[in-house]
Amino acid sequence: MALAWGEILSAERRVGRSGFFFHLMTGERVKVCVPRAQLRPFERQLRDAGVRIVDEYGAVIDESQYAKEADGDFVRRSVAEYRMGVRQWSDDG
Repeated sequence: MALAWGEILSAERRVGRSGFFFHLMTGERVKVCVPRAQLRPFERQLRDAGVRIVDEYGAVIDESQYAKEADGDFVRRSVAEYRMGVRQWSDDG
């Protein structure tokens, strides 16, 4: 199967980071397997071609996600900051 870059609406990261599901203009969903070592360069090529990279829920993923994924403490810190902000701004009355 051959695809033109313009046919790909978005590339959904597969859970487990083993490739993508391409969402095409025709409404089809195509599974693409990519070796882990080639994932970042492949994703960069997609971005350079104007393809949006999304997660399994459709949220857009930008390049900064790599730094967050490499930081093992990111989630814990984010949750703590969120809770602190919620307490600070919540209306109790």
